[in-house]
Amino acid sequence: MSELLIIGDYYTIDCDGLKLDTNLKAKELLNEMCLEHGSSLKGRVEAFQIITHSHQKPCVLISENSYLSYIPTRGIDSDDCVWLNANHLVKCYCDVDKFVVLFDNGYRFVINCSQRTIREQRKRLNDFISYISQRGNYEYQK
Repeated sequence: MSELLIIGDYYTIDCDGLKLDTNLKAKELLNEMCLEHGSSLKGRVEAFQIITHSHQKPCVLISENSYLSYIPTRGIDSDDCVWLNANHLVKCYCDVDKFVVLFDNGYRFVINCSQRTIREQRKRLNDFISYISQRGNYEYQK
């Protein structure tokens, strides 16, 4: 499977811009992705919330090796929450009365969320990744 730009309930959009239907809700797919990297979605969410002291719209770090991460546009239990691949997200902007996110491959996606929300999510995610990266700079001792 190619890396996913967007994960929604029962669909994904890959890096080629192809929309693929799935039989999984977004949280179920994210949980499977997390499990492939040694944790559960619940564990990733709890870690993010504890480290960032933020309980709303927690970002999800799928892999500590590649830093593959997803940003939610709404609360994670919201029916219209869409997850954006933070690694490929370039910018967000208003186009007439719509809010658009732009990915590094040129793909544009209209979302139901504000630029401020995305900006704050990206900052919290960057702070979280910085913390995780620094934490790993120690020698394992038996």
